[in-house]
This record gives sequence, C-alpha cells and structure tokens, in this order.
Amino acid sequence: LTHFSLIIILAGSLIGNIWGFKAYISIPEGESINAVVLRESNQMLNLDFEIRLDKFKEVKYPGSQITKEDTSEVTIFEKDREVLKKAIRINHPLQFKGISFYQSGHGFIPPRPGEGKAELEIIPKGNGSRGYRLQIAEGETKQIPGTEHRVQFATFIPDFGVGEGNRPISRSDQLNNPAVQVNIYRNGKLSFQGWSFLRYPDFHGSKDDTYRVKFIDYLGGRPYTGLQVVKDPGVWVVWTGFGFLVLGLVFSFHFRRRSSSDKRLKEIGGKND
Repeated sequence: LTHFSLIIILAGSLIGNIWGFKAYISIPEGESINAVVLRESNQMLNLDFEIRLDKFKEVKYPGSQITKEDTSEVTIFEKDREVLKKAIRINHPLQFKGISFYQSGHGFIPPRPGEGKAELEIIPKGNGSRGYRLQIAEGETKQIPGTEHRVQFATFIPDFGVGEGNRPISRSDQLNNPAVQVNIYRNGKLSFQGWSFLRYPDFHGSKDDTYRVKFIDYLGGRPYTGLQVVKDPGVWVVWTGFGFLVLGLVFSFHFRRRSSSDKRLKEIGGKND
C-alpha cells in the first residue's frame, strides 16, 4: 500500500505539471481581464471567463504603515453574465473552474500629470485649529476663502524621498509617503512654500508661519491588485496518495506490532511447556 501511494503521488504531480499552470495578474480597480501571464514563459493564457476588480481595500495596523489585510472584491463574468462575487483575502482564495486566485500584492496607478487632486486644509496663523478646506487640482491656483491670498497645488510626489543635493524625489510610483508642495501668494508674491505629508498631517515643512497646510487626502489614480493564479488538476490525486500513504504506515505499524506480540506470546508459551 505504501509503494502504491507513492506512485499515486508521483502521478498527481505529473498531472499538475502537464495540465496545470502557475500565473499572475494585475487588475486595476474597475477593470476586467480575461487572460493571465504564465510565470515560466511570461506568455499570455486566455481564460474562458472574465474577472473584474470592483474594489480594493488595504487595512493597516493602528498607528503603523504596515499592512494588516488586503481585500480584493471581485466579480466573475461568463459571456457578459455575472456568475459569482467574492472577496479575496490572504488565505481565503477565490476558486472557480478549478483555478485558484490568491491575494499576493497591490499597487497604485498614478494619474496623468494634471489629473490628480489634493484635499487641503489651510490654517492661518492665530486661528488655532480652524482652517479652510478645499480641493485643488495639480497646477491649479485657488483663492483662500475670506482672504485675498491664493493657494497653488504645485507638485505631487507619491513616495517622497530626498535625493542628491537634498532634492525631493519619488522613490517609487506607489503611495508609500504621499506629499504635496503648496505655494501661497499674497498680493501676487510668493509668501509661503512648503511640503505637506498625508501620513504626517502635523508636519509643517516651511519656515513661514503665516499658514499651516494639512494634506488631508489625495484624489486621483487607481489602486490595482496583484493575484497569483494557480491551476493544479493533480492536487486531489496527490492528496489521495498521501491518504493511502498514511493508511499504509498505520497498517504497517499495527500489523508489525501485532506480529511481534504474537511471536512473543508463542515464545512465552513455549517456555511454559
């Protein structure tokens, strides 16, 4: 039985290697795909259904930038007909038609230049925590309510860092450390210029204390999810083989122990005679 189980396990592995595949996909939020990229060859493999990313959610540990959980809410379509909705999480894959989709990563697709918007809170000096909230597009200038001053959303950096010569750079195109450069003009002259950070809203990156600017939110771009895609038609054959292997080991141990006990009893009986 033990040798037979090893043959079954080997057969299951061969079935998976021949008729199965390992691939990956990246799906922007709101879009659908019907093909995957094979890991070994980087070739596209078409599917007979579509998978759409409806919503991607990232939850971080409180007070930390470490990801606690990623969730991809997806919908499966066959011939333009919705057949399944599922939330994919770590250790909670989507299984459909023998194919498993595992949550493996995520990222951010930045907007094209000029399309992103920032939500800012402009707090004048002496107003305590009372400020003015406004949404402003990159490169746009708006008047601060109740004043003659104007604010400009000058630059957005998704992953702020400092390069050579203390020059601001983006270390990646992901929202790891989003920052905006804000200019404020009084009577047509620049009076405030500084950086504000989404992760650190209380940071005040300017020597000019006329205003304090809080970066509240960034509107623009889209998240995408990364999924590992696995098809292994031989997996149940392998598990069946493991089942026979366990049974074989149990029977082997049981009968060997019983045979040893019977032999010992015969030896004891022979001595008594």
